[in-house]
Amino acid sequence: MLLITIKQYELLLREIIRHTPASDPDFPALTSTIDRIKEVNTSINEGKRQIENQTKMLEIEKKIVDLPPNVHLIQPTRRLIRTGLFNVIVEIKKKQTRLEMLFILFNDALLWLNPEYEFKGFTTLSDSIFETPSTNQIEIFKDQSHNQSDAQFPLLLEHSNVDECASWYESLCAAKQTLKEKEHSRKQSVSQRH
Repeated sequence: MLLITIKQYELLLREIIRHTPASDPDFPALTSTIDRIKEVNTSINEGKRQIENQTKMLEIEKKIVDLPPNVHLIQPTRRLIRTGLFNVIVEIKKKQTRLEMLFILFNDALLWLNPEYEFKGFTTLSDSIFETPSTNQIEIFKDQSHNQSDAQFPLLLEHSNVDECASWYESLCAAKQTLKEKEHSRKQSVSQRH
């Protein structure tokens, strides 16, 4: 049995359109059909990406030791952006110590774990402020306008690779900016309905 994928239909239809004169009465129907096939293909691919993303987050959540009951990783709109190791600089008995942590960036939150996947912290991006005190460091503050006191903050992250640190900083800022824009759009949409 011959199975043709949606992508193959699109390629086949492109070839037919390439050999069909624009004056042919079927030409508009062919171009309209290829547009619909592209939409279906895009929708299928987006669905696959969402399933893959949810599967990755479930795998992460299953590995986490001592995940607090108020931290729910799986959310309908949450997407996994990236993971990476950083050293967190902490002061223990007035001496700076570096602790290796796995950071997991989502489109709306940041989670960190020790290498054994023990839960160490979680913050929403909307409640966080990011700065770069040096080329290989990122400092995370809690937004004080939310009147939250958290002993973990500020959090100072250090990476041995300057480019990787810069890339992470850009990802954090971009995710926060996108989150702000979506929230702004949502508020505008709600206010226009009233």
